[in-house]
Amino acid sequence: MEFSPSISGARGRYAKASTTETVLSVADLSRDREKKVLELVENHCRFMNIGNVEGQMACFGDRIFKYFDKGQVGKSFIMKDIKNHTRPYEIFATDLLDVKANKAEGNNLFDYEAVAKIRLTLKKRAGQVRTQIITNFYGLKFQGDKPEIVYIDRIKE
Repeated sequence: MEFSPSISGARGRYAKASTTETVLSVADLSRDREKKVLELVENHCRFMNIGNVEGQMACFGDRIFKYFDKGQVGKSFIMKDIKNHTRPYEIFATDLLDVKANKAEGNNLFDYEAVAKIRLTLKKRAGQVRTQIITNFYGLKFQGDKPEIVYIDRIKE
């Protein structure tokens, strides 16, 4: 940053020259991160809806601390589980009804937490259709500027 003499520089004082840098406040950084968390959860639901396994996998971090009732697992387990879970269905549709996110306080496993309410519509190949509302809890950790899912569980209602 350059310094230029101030107009009142009678005693040689200097004032900071104006710069074109944009400095985000802590609140702005927090809102930016929250927006990225919401986008990631929305994308995860969107990828579930269209059956994009690779897209779903890209939402997860390398280290998953909790994957539903399976506990700590690796990405290969998650990929196999997603394929096995959707295989029996002709239609596996998801509608994101609501999602909320906030900074996780006092948690060393993840930086942000999100809760998503999702409507699942499942049609088995034999013809039975079932619709249910589920609520997922997500724990997300930032790797640089990118959030990743490191914790996911179903909230029992």
